[in-house]
Amino acid sequence: MQLLPFTKDKATRLIRKFSSYPKETREKFVNKLGHRLTEIEKNPLLLTIKFMVYANKNEFLDGDSYKFYQKAFETLFETHDKIDSHFTRTYKTKLEMKPLEEVIG
Repeated sequence: MQLLPFTKDKATRLIRKFSSYPKETREKFVNKLGHRLTEIEKNPLLLTIKFMVYANKNEFLDGDSYKFYQKAFETLFETHDKIDSHFTRTYKTKLEMKPLEEVIG
């Protein structure tokens, strides 16, 4: 099975489904998407992460992919688990973000 890249229409529909975020935030993000999606925006998982970065940091990342991955890491580390209030992650380490970033990086 091969995943086909998202079109602008499919990307827009996905973003609009994120009802836990304000409608205004979702619409502003959709309006910032170009007619020709980047490789990051064509991928559903990466598009979702890009939207989370925008929603949490009010920063629409385009261009340098290293900045995207840096902000994505920060966003996932800081806010991902807060989205689902019924979920509690058990951490296997006491590392904070900076030391963890050094270990991974």
